[in-house]
Amino acid sequence: MSSPLSSGGFIISEWRGLGIGALLLLFSGSSAAVQAQNAVPGITFAITPRLCVLAEKESACEDKLEISWLSREPRSVCLYRSDKTLPLRCWEDEFGGRHRFALSIADNVMFSLREIDHDQLVASAEFEVIRDQPEYRRRRRNPWSFF
Repeated sequence: MSSPLSSGGFIISEWRGLGIGALLLLFSGSSAAVQAQNAVPGITFAITPRLCVLAEKESACEDKLEISWLSREPRSVCLYRSDKTLPLRCWEDEFGGRHRFALSIADNVMFSLREIDHDQLVASAEFEVIRDQPEYRRRRRNPWSFF
């Protein structure tokens, strides 16, 4: 397969990666909100997609992310990325929000939702970058054996 295949955040460049990608796709069917660390009850925080699988020769994951949150009561919060100091987006007195953006990263990154006034952590979740490791099989027989 010459060109990468992208499937919901999974980037697969070779046939052997398809098996890994299929397994990850199967197990990633659960909501990212379940994976989120909620510091405040009543908050739903989700990242879609949650992970990216890089093939052996790929150095960075390039994907479009959607981060959304819902609350039972209005909140004033900002969305932060662990490797940046400034917030990606803020909402004032809202019951929920959504932020869509393109992402190009080589390592895992944590996203967090923090209250504007108190800088209190409301929820957080991690976007994972997984590197596909080549599988080296041991030969069944020695190279000098003809049988």
